[in-house]
Amino acid sequence: MQLNFENLIEKFKYDPNSVKKNYDGKTDIYLAKASYRYAYFGRILCVLLILVIIAFLLSGALSYEKLYYLTKDIKLANDYVNSVHDTITYNVGNSQSFTTYREGLAVASRERFSVFAAGGREIFTSNHSLGNPALASSDKYVLLYDVGGKQFALYNSFSQVKSETLDYAIFGASISKNGTFALITRAERYDSVVSVYKVNGTRYDYSFSKGRVVSASLNEKGTELAVLLIFAEGNDYRTELRLYRVGKEDYTSTDTGFSGIPYALKILDGGNIMVVAADGVKAFNSNLGLLNQYSTDEEIYRYYFGEDSIALSHLSRESGKTEVVILNKRGKIDKSYLFDDRILDIALCENYLFVQTLGGFEQKNMTLNTSKKIDVVATNYKMIVSDKNTLIVCDDSYAKYLNFEK
Repeated sequence: MQLNFENLIEKFKYDPNSVKKNYDGKTDIYLAKASYRYAYFGRILCVLLILVIIAFLLSGALSYEKLYYLTKDIKLANDYVNSVHDTITYNVGNSQSFTTYREGLAVASRERFSVFAAGGREIFTSNHSLGNPALASSDKYVLLYDVGGKQFALYNSFSQVKSETLDYAIFGASISKNGTFALITRAERYDSVVSVYKVNGTRYDYSFSKGRVVSASLNEKGTELAVLLIFAEGNDYRTELRLYRVGKEDYTSTDTGFSGIPYALKILDGGNIMVVAADGVKAFNSNLGLLNQYSTDEEIYRYYFGEDSIALSHLSRESGKTEVVILNKRGKIDKSYLFDDRILDIALCENYLFVQTLGGFEQKNMTLNTSKKIDVVATNYKMIVSDKNTLIVCDDSYAKYLNFEK
């Protein structure tokens, strides 16, 4: 059977007169013409879509897995939280770790990893054996790694993308929005090694023969790596901040000025870098120039990095209450709140502050200075922000969605 291209082209010619030829007089002629135009251009769009898909497949930019991933995403987007307390149940496990993933929840125990959609449906599960599982997530990927162990794995919403067993233990990790991730480990001749993995499989190792890496952070594009190093000097420590372009060996550095061991650092949206320690926070610009610092005589015992800010909590010596301070991306105080109860956890999302106490959970609108509370008496919940109006509170065997809009 030979394909007649002339007949095929003839069918796709735009011919408004064909409406009159086939018009049966039962409908308005204007509507008949409009219907013909929509049908005609619909066929054209379908052909163009097929051609674009073929071009992507031939170029290697599109694959079966990516198409499958897209359809999974569309299905995932149809899951919503419809009540004040939607519950997800999962197998009881030890050393549970949790993170949000695509408005749903990822859960890892020592034996199992599972991903749940926002409506509670389990969409993926995998078995493993880890001593101390930890999770980090981005828009498209979840990184599972064993703190103090040697295994890690990268997942999307339907499969395992990569897994590996290293020669030395993993002590920390960071993941960017595009899926590039970094692992803190060590090697035979080095006290610390930070390995950066691109989604395409490329790996870059940054080795440190002197000093220990306390924390590492990738920027949102995965193109810059910030590393926090400590050096023992007598009874004190010197802390150095280094910034690398991923794939390059050159770096810029500065002394942070902290005498103790800092907790962590993060590259915020826009490129500024926050370093938090027990006695304060320092903000650096992308050239590692000091922007501002916040100091306290009371120990910071909770902190949370937002996209472009940080929240921290400590006791207030003057009032005897717990103080929560929010610093903007330049390290200046935006808001400060006092709480009668001891704070178990804090989190940020856009212009909202979330606080967990023994009595329950509170949402503060930092722009309008309003507050909403949900009383859920439990001390062992892990609080995770799903969006600006929704918290996920996780126990050993179930998680509850708390919606502050209802």
